[in-house]
Amino acid sequence: MRITQIDWIIIIAYMVMSLVLGLYFTRRASSSTEEFFLSGRNLPWWLVGTSMVAHQTLPFMLQGSSDLRVFTKTGNGGALL
Repeated sequence: MRITQIDWIIIIAYMVMSLVLGLYFTRRASSSTEEFFLSGRNLPWWLVGTSMVAHQTLPFMLQGSSDLRVFTKTGNGGALL
């Protein structure tokens, strides 16, 4: 499989867009600490709630993922659920 010209165009466009957005939000967030940490207090309630649930849930999901093995009747190994 080879990378064609359209693939390179998409990759470069993605990188340029990421750089432009990063520079824009860096300048915006650098204006004050309130803007950096609280986004200027302009976020909708559903976005804040979703972020809080994801932030509190993910560590427990990662911690519990190591306990998802069930031992077989012979006791060797274990199959993932």
